[in-house]
Amino acid sequence: YRQVLNKYEKQVGLCAYIQNQIGECLSKQGKYKEAVVEYENLKGKYSNSPFYAEADYKIARCFYEGKEYEKAGDKFYNVAETNPRGKNVAMAYIYSAICYEQSKHPIKAMKAYGKYKEASKGNYG
Repeated sequence: YRQVLNKYEKQVGLCAYIQNQIGECLSKQGKYKEAVVEYENLKGKYSNSPFYAEADYKIARCFYEGKEYEKAGDKFYNVAETNPRGKNVAMAYIYSAICYEQSKHPIKAMKAYGKYKEASKGNYG
């Protein structure tokens, strides 16, 4: 992927897709910190791509899978708050609540559960 990315750097749509795929591959290999770097690169270089919107959600998933629960909780919560009509909003709130429980933040967890309940009623995600 990296060779194609370098060769076709001017084809933004293709490069955004490849950058996303690199992140996906690393994540599936359990290389979560490296995957986060790739998703951050995607966000920095391809803000107009369809992959941009989901990059933060995928970053949060990497934090979660890497057991960095406090970072994951904050990132999931931010994903839901900054894109309240996004397709992953309800899941982002429930994951943030779970992460906050894991990182011993019960008040944040309760708030996130409340937001999840609201988002679920509104069918946002």
